[in-house]
Amino acid sequence: METRSIMVKYDVDTIKVLIHRILNGNDEITKSKLIEMLSYISYEYENFSKKVVELSIGAYVPDIIPVGTTVKVNPEKTGWLSTDDREVLNANTKDKFAYGTVMSFKGYHSYSNYQVAFKEKIIDLPMDCLTSFEI
Repeated sequence: METRSIMVKYDVDTIKVLIHRILNGNDEITKSKLIEMLSYISYEYENFSKKVVELSIGAYVPDIIPVGTTVKVNPEKTGWLSTDDREVLNANTKDKFAYGTVMSFKGYHSYSNYQVAFKEKIIDLPMDCLTSFEI
């Protein structure tokens, strides 16, 4: 019998549904395999692993800030930034905070979880320096 391969398109919502379906299903073998795979993948991403530990002990894990939301950036919590990125933040600072717009969420696995747009450019920033600030 001839076999063929097809390309399957998916997005983050598709993956969420599939993981949810497996974890809430009755197939314990498939559930165990998913947990095993996720454990090894997660272990490679320190920031994500930190969030798993926080979630497991009841700590608050922030919700994802929606694209298009105006955010307040605390420059003291941005971590390392290039000189150019630091200058952009300084140019957009008012009352000790810079203000920008969320362009995308890159995931809990990343150090720079968000892409935030300013007049001059888009900068990758960590979750810990952002506060949602809708006017």
